Amino acid sequence: MMRYRGVLGSAVAITTVVALGACTGDDEGSGSKNAGGGTQTPAISPQEYRTALSAATTPLNSALSALADAKAYKGLTQRISTAEEAAAQASARLGVVRPPAAVADEHVKLVAALQRFNEDLRTLGSEVGDRELCTAASARGRLGRADGSTAVRDVAAALTAKGPDYRVDLKVPAAVKERTRRLPNGRFVRAGARGARGTLTIDNGGGSDSVVTLAKGKRPVYSVYVRKGKKYTVTGVRDGTYRVYFTGGSDWDAGAKGFSRDCAFERFEESLAFRTTTTATQIRWSTWRITLQPVTGGNARTSEVDPEDFPEG
Repeated sequence: MMRYRGVLGSAVAITTVVALGACTGDDEGSGSKNAGGGTQTPAISPQEYRTALSAATTPLNSALSALADAKAYKGLTQRISTAEEAAAQASARLGVVRPPAAVADEHVKLVAALQRFNEDLRTLGSEVGDRELCTAASARGRLGRADGSTAVRDVAAALTAKGPDYRVDLKVPAAVKERTRRLPNGRFVRAGARGARGTLTIDNGGGSDSVVTLAKGKRPVYSVYVRKGKKYTVTGVRDGTYRVYFTGGSDWDAGAKGFSRDCAFERFEESLAFRTTTTATQIRWSTWRITLQPVTGGNARTSEVDPEDFPEG
């Protein structure tokens, strides 16, 4: 009998809980309970959804704009990291939103697309860190071709088509194809003031085009483009002591004044001194020759340079 009464008591208790659930579910603003007893957040209005979309995507748009404004390799990794964090936050913020029923499916796809976009940005950061990509333009082009960007563009268009309250205004980069731009051999990137007698002959037997820079301190004075397998002589170098930097890679980005892919940054450890002396019978001046590839019997050592320390014009 005790066993029978115990089962009956449990049945009564369950009936009571269900009755209370039905009663409290009718209270205004309390939400509804699902079959498992949890509270389900009510769907927000289209106007509230528009506000939620703006709050989630505005920081990401700002980060993407900052990425587009990068002028050189310096700081590029940090800007990508900021965009990656903003994409993760946008996905997380929208993930807890219960959208209007009219866009429920599109909303789920938007959250998933932002997660993929975040992963693409993480990969992009690694590619920039490895110097596979070296300028904002090349990074944004690679990002624009990624699956996450395509998914964001597609779902943004689908949401926007549902009405003005569902417009997604994300400035995802366009899918731009990679290019391989080159300057003519001997083209000056920075001409500097010349007219003296000093000369510098550059022999680029390396595997990529290069730009060689003569700098005083970190201030570049002359920068000249030398194609792989080519030579060029800079004439008219003024007297002074110069550090010699050189960068190599693929696809010269004139706006960034750098190679957009596979970039490297190096310098010669010894400085070059240019001197002109005049006597009663003669004029003597400095003539230097450098090679950008290892040579037998070479006496000039080179070392890598942190891109943050590379001279800029």
